[in-house]
Amino acid sequence: MPYLANLANPNPIILEKSVNVLKEELSRCKILSIPYIVTHLGSPKGASKQVGINCIVSSINEALNKINSDTILLLENTTSKTGKFGSNIDDICEIITKTDFQDKLGICFDTCHAFASGYDIRKFEIVEEIVNKIDSLLGKNAIKLIHSNDSKYDLGEGRDRHEHIGLGKIGNEGFLNLIKHKKLRNIPFICETPVNEVRNDKDNIDYLRLLFDS
Repeated sequence: MPYLANLANPNPIILEKSVNVLKEELSRCKILSIPYIVTHLGSPKGASKQVGINCIVSSINEALNKINSDTILLLENTTSKTGKFGSNIDDICEIITKTDFQDKLGICFDTCHAFASGYDIRKFEIVEEIVNKIDSLLGKNAIKLIHSNDSKYDLGEGRDRHEHIGLGKIGNEGFLNLIKHKKLRNIPFICETPVNEVRNDKDNIDYLRLLFDS
């Protein structure tokens, strides 16, 4: 989804424009037979978390009522200090369960966003806890996609700065916990890592494959 859309904003003008963008994107996905589209949750802009959640639920209901498509809408966890809007997996699960279209929704799990928000995925038990919670609230296979990014900043700092796989604060252990997990290893991993003199996109994908085969 374009970043400018903000499905959580209670301002009626911004919300209407955001919902229209979602409808347009879903229509394009339908024409092109694209299986997934990812959206950020946005921000309630000073309103309460619950107001933001309610705005997203109503936005999704309106868009999916209008556009009948097989495309699955994936909600991506966001970066912020622990517990703030969108950084908590519980927020995403609540949104999905409150919509009228749970079967057309899923989760895109961003590793850097989760780590920056306080989820220490360097520990296997934390990854297991995340997966089990989502399974219990949404059923199995709700995680459809992993945005696989290391983090330049440390756990819980709330800063969204991506780093090359294994060279940031998450490190090899965090990505090994994900790609070796029996419920995650067969879903797509997409890198949103830097391109510079250290590595390019192919280098990061190759490094993930190396970890996968280790």
